[in-house]
Amino acid sequence: MNNLTNSILNLIKERGITKAQLERECGLSNGTIHNWEKRGTNPSETALDKISNYLDIKIEYVLSDKSIQKTDQRLSAVSADLSDDEVEDVKKYIEFVKSKRTN
Repeated sequence: MNNLTNSILNLIKERGITKAQLERECGLSNGTIHNWEKRGTNPSETALDKISNYLDIKIEYVLSDKSIQKTDQRLSAVSADLSDDEVEDVKKYIEFVKSKRTN
């Protein structure tokens, strides 16, 4: 599981809600959070926006993981000609490569 998903799970626990409740309230598909855990993927920007709005927190709080911030900074420097979907794919690939390094 990646740090971003772990941060979201900690927030869920702190607020005393379930994954299913958060998914329902944020308009996410059933099992979305479980998939983030299982696959080690990050939520989309849209999902993060919905979660931060529902939990009434700043998105920066959820994104407090420094490695994710570094990745975003590096991507912004080279992604001017990429679509939002392509940028998300690159982020997922980077997380995949990083997860292989630690396993």
